[in-house]
Amino acid sequence: MQTVTGREALAGEPGEYVAIVRKAKDKYFLGAATDEEARSIDVKLDFLEKGKTYAAVIYADGKDADWGDQSGILRNHRETGDVR
Repeated sequence: MQTVTGREALAGEPGEYVAIVRKAKDKYFLGAATDEEARSIDVKLDFLEKGKTYAAVIYADGKDADWGDQSGILRNHRETGDVR
């Protein structure tokens, strides 16, 4: 199990993509960014305490987003889940 004590890189390849988590008091902030290649990445959330329920507000590029245009539609939604 990973312990987050500030900012930690969770995944990435230089010049391609990065996923970072930051802890502030009892809240975690996870962000990810990529180059112009659309991609999905798997990120372990093993730093979250088991037996607790967490809520996430997820912001993501919209279906028609384009890195060159920078006016892509942003979408967001809320998810909740238990850590087992």
